[in-house]
Amino acid sequence: MSDDPPKVVDLDQHRIRLALEGKPGAPDLDTEPLAYVEVIWGPEVYGWNALVVDLEARRRGGESLPLRPPETQYEAELLVTHVRGLANDLARQFGLEHLIRGEE
Repeated sequence: MSDDPPKVVDLDQHRIRLALEGKPGAPDLDTEPLAYVEVIWGPEVYGWNALVVDLEARRRGGESLPLRPPETQYEAELLVTHVRGLANDLARQFGLEHLIRGEE
């Protein structure tokens, strides 16, 4: 894995670009997805969904793998780590540096 920071994509802008190019639909981020995370909340409740591809199959060269619930601790840890990274990126974008958390 590279030490370069991950490429952050504004999904709204990505969807607009796809629509302008005549490619409406779910954004593919110009790659096959490794994971999918969604969260929604209301005044008194929240829900989430997290899916990941079989990372061991991908490591062995698998392509176009389906998303599924995490089955290994490693897959679950990667989801948690990336969601924490997302929270840090949101904090940076909104100028909330006091909410950025380093590695624990």
